[in-house]
Amino acid sequence: MDLILKELQKHILETHRKRKSKGLCCSILHHGPGHQSKTFCSRKGKHTVHSCVYGSYENFMEWNGKEAFTGYFDKPKEPA
Repeated sequence: MDLILKELQKHILETHRKRKSKGLCCSILHHGPGHQSKTFCSRKGKHTVHSCVYGSYENFMEWNGKEAFTGYFDKPKEPA
């Protein structure tokens, strides 16, 4: 189990390193049934309000902080 967690952490760190090297944001929106899906913020450069289009219905959500979660039935929450 520890090996799986270490590999997952390694993968996450590598993904973030690659995004940062391209000037992309690493803030994540968790969505979908059980919040199993994730979409990174689509904004570049320095910013405090993150945003992305996500899901099969192409919903739009803005949030503050490194992570956010959609509401029930994958609906975007009210802007913070």
